[in-house]
Amino acid sequence: MNICDSHLHVGQFYHLNILPKEIIGFANNLGIQRMLVSSTSTCEEDYDRVLCEMKELLALGESRVLPALWVTPLMIARDMTQRFLDSGIHWRCVKIHPQIHPYWTEDDEGMDDAILFSRMLHVPLLVHTGEEPQCNAGKMEQAIRSNPDVNFILAHSRPLDQTLRLLADNENAYADTAFCPLNDMMKIVKAGLSRKLLWGSDCMIPQYYYPDMNIHEAYISKLTSLKAAIAESDFSKITLENFNRLFK
Repeated sequence: MNICDSHLHVGQFYHLNILPKEIIGFANNLGIQRMLVSSTSTCEEDYDRVLCEMKELLALGESRVLPALWVTPLMIARDMTQRFLDSGIHWRCVKIHPQIHPYWTEDDEGMDDAILFSRMLHVPLLVHTGEEPQCNAGKMEQAIRSNPDVNFILAHSRPLDQTLRLLADNENAYADTAFCPLNDMMKIVKAGLSRKLLWGSDCMIPQYYYPDMNIHEAYISKLTSLKAAIAESDFSKITLENFNRLFK
């Protein structure tokens, strides 16, 4: 399939070590044409490793790889962000993770910092969402409404009711399908919001939670199930068109 994946990872995730060559091989096997990738080594605050991983990934995948700069509060406190900006890497997105770092949603200054980076780089802001209070999608409502020039991607689309409302009410709000059940994806499509949804897999993170899973088969199964459940035009928007529009 000719698809784009808006949520892939490289790097260290607990005992899981996701190598750049593994991600490129994974993408080649599945027909992923363009991919947005962030480094989980950021969680270790291992900045040298993050830059090495991204540069190796770009050397292997070239223009197919869109690097996402995962920003942490410690990175800002240590004034390390300039190092990433001067790295020669063309960052295509900024990412924050309020579940790991509640600072982003519980401190106005934190959210202002994240938005500043996105605006400075002219790129979308990818925000982890979840069922935990500090990372509910609704926590982003004020930021989304107050910054119409910045596109926000609500990773994981959680909670779904809050995500649906934000997508419907704000032109600059998008969501992705990472760890998103098929029924939730279909609800977004049935709400007439397929133009606001991006295909994302969170690979290879599912291997950590489900070590016996065949991740290639699981990826194809979820993708083909989605294709069978919705109109071809909606499927094309979610897996290709929306990504290419947002990341021109």
